[in-house]
Amino acid sequence: MTEEADGTADREEEASHTEGQEPEADQPAPSAAQSQSVPTKKKISYAQLVKEGRRFNIDLVSKLMYSRGSLVDLLIKSNVSRYAEFKNVTRILTYRNGSVEQVPCSRADVFANRQLSVVEKRKLMRFLTSCVEETEEQQAYRGRPYLEFLRDQQLGDNLQHFLLHSIAMVTEDTPTEEGLASTRHFLRCLGRYGNTPFLFPVYGLGEIPQCFCRMCAVFGGIYCLRHSITCLLLDKDSNRCKAVIDSQGQRISCSHFVMEDGYVGADRKKLATPTRLISRAVLITDSSVLLSDSDQQVSMVTVPPIAAGCPAVRMVELCSSTMTCMPGTYLVHLTCQSVGSAYEDLSPVVTKMFRTAESPEQGTTPHVRHDNSIKVQTITCLLPWQQLTQYQVIFFNFNHRKL
Repeated sequence: MTEEADGTADREEEASHTEGQEPEADQPAPSAAQSQSVPTKKKISYAQLVKEGRRFNIDLVSKLMYSRGSLVDLLIKSNVSRYAEFKNVTRILTYRNGSVEQVPCSRADVFANRQLSVVEKRKLMRFLTSCVEETEEQQAYRGRPYLEFLRDQQLGDNLQHFLLHSIAMVTEDTPTEEGLASTRHFLRCLGRYGNTPFLFPVYGLGEIPQCFCRMCAVFGGIYCLRHSITCLLLDKDSNRCKAVIDSQGQRISCSHFVMEDGYVGADRKKLATPTRLISRAVLITDSSVLLSDSDQQVSMVTVPPIAAGCPAVRMVELCSSTMTCMPGTYLVHLTCQSVGSAYEDLSPVVTKMFRTAESPEQGTTPHVRHDNSIKVQTITCLLPWQQLTQYQVIFFNFNHRKL
């Protein structure tokens, strides 16, 4: 007992002596403001992006899959899905009144939403429930604009915006029957794998054809790499392809030959497919368009036409957990129907929602890095049809044939 008491007394004396000392001049005591300051986020330079380039998987055509769509059903039925991994889109956002808002989709989202009043929540749930089955009232609006139908349902501007642009994802002139069909499909896909109806494959959409190739290889499929086709051999009686001649003059027998319809002459097409022009942009940003507690959000953003004559823009924001970009960055794909060039269609949206060289000072918007040292030759090797702007955003047009 005596030794413990002596040790305690020595420790108390040493502590009191330490408290009585003044801090040295070269070691100032931290202030309260310094202790409460949040560490600033380190900026990512262009050199880092180039160094970590292998960690980016940029799809030329980035799409989301409906959880109850035909592609997902095919992946499950063919067992190709076991070769791929998917992430559920965690939230659906919309751009409205100069800010980004989260769209309530499921029942839990509706009642947890703080932007809608109690009356609006009840109206939204009542409308979504009535959309499941077709009624005589809905049939009376056949051929009339979907927006007119929403207004007659006594829905406010907030609900009309959410339903038209983010749930049905149609325009104001879309017929009511098409708008309701899109709304029903959206609702059917909810809850299968998460609170949103969309899925995205890890490592990007390019993993899907690779998964089919792996399945084909398991069953003995043979791949001829770097062999282009120069000639098709047709059977005289059946007019079907029986063999092909490759670039090396080798004949390869086959029972079917699948190719893109652009290689087929107009005289041989049974059904002419109209060509649609799509404008796309790819961005690498340093933060999300809507900050949240988690930095691993996969978001789908709808941007209504910001001016008369402008197209509606669909935006997919991918985080690093999708294995499409390096940690600390986000990969953003923007798509819209072409009205002018890709730059003319998408630069107004990029300027409003992101900090670029053309944007006014916006402290909370994600930053798209501006670098005058970017060489056009380096980028054009990756995307030869793109149009490089003065900031680090890739704009390009893409011909899309409706199959």
